[in-house]
Amino acid sequence: MDRRIIKTRQGIFKAFLSLLKEKRYSNISVQNIIDRANVGRSTFYSHFETKDALLDAFCYELFDHVFTKDVSCDIPIEFDKRFTFEQKATHILYHFKDSKRDMVSILNSENSDLFWQIFKDYLKRLFSDNIKKHSHKIPQSYIESLYLGSFIETIKWWMGNDMAQSPETVILYFTGMLNL
Repeated sequence: MDRRIIKTRQGIFKAFLSLLKEKRYSNISVQNIIDRANVGRSTFYSHFETKDALLDAFCYELFDHVFTKDVSCDIPIEFDKRFTFEQKATHILYHFKDSKRDMVSILNSENSDLFWQIFKDYLKRLFSDNIKKHSHKIPQSYIESLYLGSFIETIKWWMGNDMAQSPETVILYFTGMLNL
């Protein structure tokens, strides 16, 4: 991708993020975004068809690397079975910690439900093997809900404690609770 395109998209994302920290998603207009990003309307629309398309692209940028790459070797997780669930989950927490300021402000903002839902959709890939291991007597949708909800609550707890514990420790807590 052309460097100018990348720079413009990053500027729009940065403007969008700063607006999300200030107000609800529904109260942000395209005009707000282009004013903050200092780009023209046609420039915005050449990159994103709508504000919702911008949100989708923003979430993709925010979450996709976390779920598709491995820290140590940049191999897509879904194609590399060498890494355990614990290693993959720890990788996610390191990404949260590395972008702590942005993640905390987004996931604790008025828009948090929207982002948690999108994050949950990505998490389904991480948990798919663990969910399949369980008894067929228990509905898969219940198992999925339990894993995803527990992991999200674990992240919220960790963030609420200023991410004081290492990602490895948090994953040990999480897996320990699942093995009760």
